[in-house]
Amino acid sequence: MPDQAAPSASTAGGPQLAGAGPAGLSVLPSRQVTRTPGAVVGSYISDINRQDWAAAWRLGGDNISGALGETYAQFKAGFSQTAHVKIQSLSVAGDVVHVTTQAREKTGPCRPTPSPMSSSVASSSAASSAC
Repeated sequence: MPDQAAPSASTAGGPQLAGAGPAGLSVLPSRQVTRTPGAVVGSYISDINRQDWAAAWRLGGDNISGALGETYAQFKAGFSQTAHVKIQSLSVAGDVVHVTTQAREKTGPCRPTPSPMSSSVASSSAASSAC
């Protein structure tokens, strides 16, 4: 089976322009949401729990796995037995995030999460703990 292509980080639909909308209503451009490094890490873990691999890859999986020499398909396969990841602690200092997670396998026992993890937005270190 060939490797699946990694999802791109490009935005769908392009920029929105202000102008006249239906019935003469004004349409304003969408606001760009600035996400804190801690929120990005939280979203990354949520994406993993939802098995939204493309979203997790875009939020940092490409940086984390890329640093390890892994492809998108390998990144996705690495979570094949992961049932749930729980954030046990998260601290932020500027753009640096330190996070400790606990991962539950589909078979029941915990497994250590990759350590260290880093991305262009935040870096984190992860450690497992007893279930």
